[in-house]
Amino acid sequence: MVEKKLLIPNRDGKLLHSIFFSAQKDSSVFKKHSIVILCHGFKGDKLEWGRFKTTAAALNRAGYDTLAFDFSGSGENKREPILLSRQIADLEDVAEWAVQKGYFRIGTIGLSFGGITSLAARIPARKTAVFWAPAMYPKRIASGFERMASKILSIMPFIAVKQNSSGSYPPVLVSSSFTKEAFGLDANSYLRCFTIPSLIIQGGADTVVKPEFTEEAFSKMPQDSDHKYMEVKEAAHDFDGEHLSQFIGLTIDWIQKYL
Repeated sequence: MVEKKLLIPNRDGKLLHSIFFSAQKDSSVFKKHSIVILCHGFKGDKLEWGRFKTTAAALNRAGYDTLAFDFSGSGENKREPILLSRQIADLEDVAEWAVQKGYFRIGTIGLSFGGITSLAARIPARKTAVFWAPAMYPKRIASGFERMASKILSIMPFIAVKQNSSGSYPPVLVSSSFTKEAFGLDANSYLRCFTIPSLIIQGGADTVVKPEFTEEAFSKMPQDSDHKYMEVKEAAHDFDGEHLSQFIGLTIDWIQKYL
């Protein structure tokens, strides 16, 4: 695996800190067909405590170039209020960058809040999507946070929330627009129309994104052989170690089938 740090422009003219993980020996050579794009969760970053780097290494061994990036306002990027709509645009812009580099077959892995971001993004070159413990119903998942945030945001423009990331980064900023967008999105309408071959992997012991939420989300997707739900027993939301290995193994098996 060869790593290369990149700055990818988004539609707002800002640069997104990214890492390209090459399956080639030379990181300046972009493989001209398939790439997997990793989408981090809320308060996360492009490495996700090393989980994404481990994932990228496994994908490289399987022959797939991989890209991880920080959404606007997260990770190494300049602080600005996080917005679901901005994250969706970021992912679409990163995917367009990949197409411009010659990748015409794109796969995505969306973790937690990166899952609903991936669900709502329009990526014409995407051939498959994998969702890891996806936060498809943010309002139900973060009902306590919503009540607290509403009180604070009634008197302040935004809340600074400590980033749960791999680096020593400043807190992320959350405004009332974040809760309005994230909690108001009709995920079911996207799920029903999501015909792209999709795999959802859920931890059985996840108390943040509960299995029943994810099972409900999966039930709204087309019920055919190109859509599958799998559960990793005893895995929590911050899964690692053997549980991470299971998530990665199931993911690569799926991607090899569709990408």
